[in-house]
Amino acid sequence: MGQSMIHRFLTKFLCLTLFTTLSAVYADTIKIPLSGSGTVRSSNTLSVAPPLLDSGDVAIGKSSVQRFEITHIGASDDAAVEIYSIEVGGEDSFDYLTNSFGYTSLSSTETVGFDVTFSPVTLGVKKAFLRIEHSGANSPHLVLLTGVGIDIPASKLDISVTTIDFGTVPTDVSKSQSFILTNVGGNNYPPVTLYNIVLTGDNADSFTTDFNNVVSLEPGKSVTVKVTTNSGIAGNKVAQLSVEHDGSNPPIKVALTAKQEIAQVTNPDGPAIEPVFAQSTLKKAAPKKPSSLQFGPDGNLYVSSRDGDIYVYTVNRAGKNNYTTTKQETITLVQKITNHNDDGSVNKAVKGRLVTGLLVVGTTNNPVIYVSSGDPRMGAGPSGNDSNLDTNSVIVSRLTKNGNNWNKVDLVRGLPRSEENHQGNGMQLSKDGKTLYLAVGGNTNMGLPSNNFARIPEYAYSAAIVEINLQQIGNTTYDLPTLNDEDRAGPDDANDPFGGNNGKNMAILENNGPVKIYAPGFRNAYDVLLTTAGKMYTIDNGPNAGWGAPPPGNCLGNYKDGGTTYKDSLHYITGKGYYGGHPNPTRGSKNNKFNDSNPQSPIQGNANAVECQYKVPGKSNNSLHVFNASTNGFTEYRASNFGGSMQGDLLAGSFDRSVYRIQLNNAGTKLNGIDKLFQKLGTPLDVTAQGDQDIFPGTIWVADYAVNAILVFEPEDYK
Repeated sequence: MGQSMIHRFLTKFLCLTLFTTLSAVYADTIKIPLSGSGTVRSSNTLSVAPPLLDSGDVAIGKSSVQRFEITHIGASDDAAVEIYSIEVGGEDSFDYLTNSFGYTSLSSTETVGFDVTFSPVTLGVKKAFLRIEHSGANSPHLVLLTGVGIDIPASKLDISVTTIDFGTVPTDVSKSQSFILTNVGGNNYPPVTLYNIVLTGDNADSFTTDFNNVVSLEPGKSVTVKVTTNSGIAGNKVAQLSVEHDGSNPPIKVALTAKQEIAQVTNPDGPAIEPVFAQSTLKKAAPKKPSSLQFGPDGNLYVSSRDGDIYVYTVNRAGKNNYTTTKQETITLVQKITNHNDDGSVNKAVKGRLVTGLLVVGTTNNPVIYVSSGDPRMGAGPSGNDSNLDTNSVIVSRLTKNGNNWNKVDLVRGLPRSEENHQGNGMQLSKDGKTLYLAVGGNTNMGLPSNNFARIPEYAYSAAIVEINLQQIGNTTYDLPTLNDEDRAGPDDANDPFGGNNGKNMAILENNGPVKIYAPGFRNAYDVLLTTAGKMYTIDNGPNAGWGAPPPGNCLGNYKDGGTTYKDSLHYITGKGYYGGHPNPTRGSKNNKFNDSNPQSPIQGNANAVECQYKVPGKSNNSLHVFNASTNGFTEYRASNFGGSMQGDLLAGSFDRSVYRIQLNNAGTKLNGIDKLFQKLGTPLDVTAQGDQDIFPGTIWVADYAVNAILVFEPEDYK
């Protein structure tokens, strides 16, 4: 562009801008018409190149960066030129930004460069200018700016099929088919990001995909996704697959169908035997909110109440499928434990204890009860209410029989209790009796603090199965050491270990303490099971959409709502260190510290980086099976009824009003089949089963939380 052309452009540009601005400001007072011509004075001391920055077409939401340079072109003995300021002006000045840093000085022949970023927020031609104030002869110097804001192009995602029919598939046999996703956008179109593939419908758990990570597809590029069906339950399977993406079209749907034929359980000594049970209700027993149950070595039935009472029922079988309570005892030692607020202060107004874990061991004459209990209050949920419950309130107690009375020793105090309803749950004792395993629920939905969990983080002992060294503790009470709470005076915080103070006073995960993490990564495992073969299993409750999000890969994320609904998952815990897939950033990175005035990590040993990663149930968390509804208490069927066809099977109570029969392979490492053994119950929260040498052999007993009753299932071949 020639110098005279620049003069003409600048004259019109400045006159129009000034006239428009003054007319707008003084619209109600006076209008000043302007005319004449503008000129740009030349100077032999300062030059700016280029005189016009044209950013061209830039999509809304995108940016373009142009560079200009200012040079001192005077003689070698000329004085320095001082640049006072560089500012953007004109009607579209808000679409431009410069990285100039204010005052600078240029010596002769010296050059300095700056960037101008064009980021249009509306459509159309944009005009502005840079005004450079300096000490040279041609101050102010102007650089013209122009560009065009255009629509963001959008790419479309296409799919190769919209229905997949697997045909007839045997139960417990996998069959796979594939489909192709393609970005069909044109040149210069953006990529399409595939965020997730969601399976929905009544039989969604009969299908899986190999999609595990976010994928970005450039125009013309494709990705192949494999879909697999496998189910242990016979029947027609119907589900829908939805591909979530950011292309121009809505989520893509694929209809999935399969017909599965059941794998028959056979008796090696004869034809297949189908288990048949008769259902009844235990008479003269009305447990209030039963949360767990188990027969003790003394032949009595022990049932825990959600509110802290322990019921002991002496049961008599009066005839076929006819069971009656002949004696009842109520143990209140746990229910009377003193509660605290989250600052550690005693709160005697709060009565009762939340009990969700019960284990009965010992001998006929000396039964021993282990109970896990916590603060009975419940907050959070959509309101995000912080009820001030004690987030360090979980206690593991041991009750022993002394004549006609019971004695209680609190073995461990200070374990975590979420603001919602997750806490210390089911327990199992190692075969040698030295280690107690306890399932401890998480404080979050998917790892990060969120509104629906009252904004507290995961604690050092939360979201895991922990192991308690009973020999190391003995008959004493072990108070877990806690962080130095900045809200309590002195290094020894008042009323420790109680009062988690939203994490500031959480328990410390010690290197050499009696309580350690055995298997991390469980959001809310309601129960833990050790089978006759010595294998450990658990079922973890999956997350809910909108209740909280997972952390980033470095574990350093803060409060975040959102999240995705995933199903409950059955895990075979292969050994110490097995990761269930629910993140705990506190254990995942020691950079997560608490107490601003004295930042501390509660982890004495090394961080466990795998706990920064969320693993999707049924896809990447190594689970054996996923359940459509909340599935909680479970047990092993050890009796030889029905020709031994159920021996070694697992039984699990589910909120879909069913008790599931879970059949494993001989090694206990894979699922052979699963079906609903009992249906149309109330809310079966826990289940226990009797072995051949137990009282009432082969029977199954269910704590039905919804109807405050104990359901009894007697095998047809009861003996």
